Order: sequence, then C-alpha cells, then structure tokens
Amino acid sequence: ELRLLNLEKNQRLNGTIPHTLGNLKKLVMLNLNANNFSGPIPSSFSSFSSYRNQQEEQSLEMLTLGDNQLTGSIPSWITNLTKLSSLTLDFNRLTGSIPNGIGDMQFLTSLALSDNNLTGTIPTSIGDLTNMRAFTAGANQLNGTIPTEIGLLKNVHTFDVSYNSLTGQIPNEIGNMTQLSLATLLQNKLSGTLPSSLRRNAKLKLFDVGDNRLVGTVPSALQQLQRLSILYIYLNDIGGDIDFLCDLEQLDSIGADCLGDRPEVICRCCHVCCDFRDKCDLA
Repeated sequence: ELRLLNLEKNQRLNGTIPHTLGNLKKLVMLNLNANNFSGPIPSSFSSFSSYRNQQEEQSLEMLTLGDNQLTGSIPSWITNLTKLSSLTLDFNRLTGSIPNGIGDMQFLTSLALSDNNLTGTIPTSIGDLTNMRAFTAGANQLNGTIPTEIGLLKNVHTFDVSYNSLTGQIPNEIGNMTQLSLATLLQNKLSGTLPSSLRRNAKLKLFDVGDNRLVGTVPSALQQLQRLSILYIYLNDIGGDIDFLCDLEQLDSIGADCLGDRPEVICRCCHVCCDFRDKCDLA
C-alpha cells in the first residue's frame, strides 16, 4: 500500500484537496507543495494519526501543503498527528490562530507557517517542541509577546517571526537557544533593549531586529559572537558607538541608524545607514 505520495509543483492541480487521500492510512509522507489547491485542510487527514496492523504502527511523518491557496484555520486535530517530524503550511491563506496543542507534536523538527493570515499569539506550549530545529511564522498577523519558553528550544537553528505585530521585549531566554544561527524579528513592535544574553548564542550568523521600537545600546558582549555575519538594528531607537563590532572576522553587513549629521549610531563599518525619517542608504 502507498506510503510516499509526492505531487509537488504540479501547477495544474487545483480545486480542493480530495478527502479520499485520508483513506491512505499507511502514508508516511504526503507532499502537495506548490500547486493551486484551495479550500480547507481536509478533516479526513485526521485519520493519519495512527495505523496499526499486526503489531506494526505507522503514522504520517511529513505533511507538506505549502505554497497553495488553502483557506480556513489550522485544525485543532492536527496536533493529534503526534508522529509528524515536519509540518509545512507556509505561503497559503490560512487564518485563525496557531493551535494551543502544538506542543503535543513533540517529534516536530520543522514547523513552517510563514506568509499566511494567522492571528493570535505564539502558544507557550511551543517550548515543549524540544526537537524543533526550524520555526518560521513570519509575514502573518501574530500579536502578543514572544514567549519566554523559546529558551527551551535548544536545537532550533532558524527562528523567524518577522513581519508580525509582536510586542514586548526580546526574552532573555533567547540566550538559551544555543544552536540558533538565523534569527529574524524585524518589523514588529518589539520594545525594550537588546538582551545581553545574546552573547551565549555562539553560533548566531544572522540577527535582524530592524524596524521595531527597541531602545538602549548594543551590548558590548556581542563582540563575542565570532560567527556573526549579518546584524540589522536599523529603524529603532538604538544608539551609541558600535565600532567594537567592526573587528568580527565573519561580519559581512551591519545596518544601523547611522545616517545624517547627528546619527544615533556611530559605526565606521556599517553597510546600511538609516535616519529618523526612516530613510536608508547603502554606505
């Protein structure tokens, strides 16, 4: 019986996803990425939660529905697919909130939710996803704060919550994400200062917090980030002298509010400079 079904990038596939696919109970991987499917995620997919035959248990491990035109909410039953290691729902038109029970999916290593119309908050149960390596939820309408529970995601290398309406401070617990390599938090409504705990993110290569409401100065401890390649802090109220970062060997690009006669930031190695009028130029 069929275990792998890959129909990725068939642009002629449209209409709703057939409910009868839910009858393929032995599927381990279902990939419908990059088609023109519309409508909701079929409720028949809830049958993928477990299939037992002669003491052998099989469950869906990869569900890839990204880059379609799916609508409706992320169904709450999807959190019953507890053997999923990868759930890809990005680049659709999904609405509603991220299910609170998402933390039950403890085998998840990748959760892709970007470029939808999701609202509500990031559930605190995300901290239960300790096997997670990539969490992307950018370009939605999420609000509330970044939960402190992200500090439990010690295996995450990619964390993207950019282009939302998140408020509050960047949690100090971000420093506990010791595998973090790419962190994009730009264009939210984040406030407070940059946490000095970032010094513990020794593998950090890209850190983008541009276009928020951050204040204060850049912690000098960031000069310990020897792998840092890209740092964007422009369009905030962050000031001070950051020339101490210029000696980082891997640094390719810094963006800060260093434009004009009286810049907020002193930086001799910045590649992108902005001013208080939100004007930005390449240095």
